[in-house]
Amino acid sequence: MISNLQTSTKITLITVVDEEVEKVVRVSSNKSLVSEPFKSSKELYEGGGFEAIINDAINKNAILSELGINGQ
Repeated sequence: MISNLQTSTKITLITVVDEEVEKVVRVSSNKSLVSEPFKSSKELYEGGGFEAIINDAINKNAILSELGINGQ
């Protein structure tokens, strides 16, 4: 859908998603888009410190970008 919208306009659209983990999970609750819900920063930190949070942010950015979401 996003791809169709982007090609039908003369300007690049900014597409965003609200993904707050646990309370608001628009992308990560959909098993067709991701295999498991995104983890909270607290969970990530407890499991691997700041390095885990940084890696998760990079991974989320890649997933959302692949879906055409360009305003995270």
